Amino acid sequence: MPSLSQNLSDEAILDAVAAFDLGGCCASVAGEFQAGECHVFRVTFSDHPSICLRVMHARARYGDEEAIRQADRDRRVYQRLESSGFAWSSRLVGASLTFDNPVGYPFLLLEFADGLRLDWSDVSPPQPARDELLMHLASIQQELLRCTWEIGDLTAQQYYERKFRRQLKQVRDGKLPGVAEQDIRDQLALLPQMLGDQKDSRYFALEHADLNPSNIIVSDNYRIIGVIDWGFAEMVPVIQASRLPFFLFPCESTAHALSDVLLDDREIYAHASADQDCLVAKAMRRAQTGEDADSRALYFESVKRAGMRTSVGRRGAKRPHSELESEH
Repeated sequence: MPSLSQNLSDEAILDAVAAFDLGGCCASVAGEFQAGECHVFRVTFSDHPSICLRVMHARARYGDEEAIRQADRDRRVYQRLESSGFAWSSRLVGASLTFDNPVGYPFLLLEFADGLRLDWSDVSPPQPARDELLMHLASIQQELLRCTWEIGDLTAQQYYERKFRRQLKQVRDGKLPGVAEQDIRDQLALLPQMLGDQKDSRYFALEHADLNPSNIIVSDNYRIIGVIDWGFAEMVPVIQASRLPFFLFPCESTAHALSDVLLDDREIYAHASADQDCLVAKAMRRAQTGEDADSRALYFESVKRAGMRTSVGRRGAKRPHSELESEH
């Protein structure tokens, strides 16, 4: 049976932090933040920068071994980001990969990104800060690709075929409720079209995989301080890692024309790599500006998300927005 009991009292949080002997006086818990499937507790000191304790929600579907594997996977992501020289993620301070700790569950300790979560709408941030932020975020994505770029053992096609085989097994084992085997097979049938001439590419890079405004920390004048919540990050084919951030996607379908504001935002973001000739910039241009960019972006997102998986698989590929726009 999985361990569902967690002690998330202030006393347990402070005892867990104290076990790492980080120094700092007058430690106190300054609040809890929700981050995807994790609790995040900020711990402040009178003479030391704040840190945060990040612990997954206790879920019945996670066995103890799976909870430890997930925490260790997250630990290795943060270690990779730091060792690669990527400057925009929180630094890993420590980790407990056991249930034998004051919290009663595996956890990570990270530097705390002190700032504001990005407030994003059609009118916020205002110009010119909006365009400057988009250009800066695009440069951060370029840096992430450049720092983690590698040649993998699998081709892009082999990578996704392996992922689909695992998902078929999960469906048969009842671990993907609401998803049918045919949904996976429909997606697999679309794979050659989505990969195009990148099917034999062995270029991989780290994708944040949840790059939404709530995970972008900014100053009060909209300067980016850092990107948080790397719990879904993974090494994926560059054709996926180079796509637009999720909040610049169409709304789960290419069947509706994009708003003028979103079109302008996407143009500004893509322009960041327009005049560069390196492999990273070329990959971003292809993924973000090709006529099939939205279909592919949504397809790769659907590989991860059950609700989108069923809808994308059953609809098949739709026409790109460029064709829709030309009809109006």
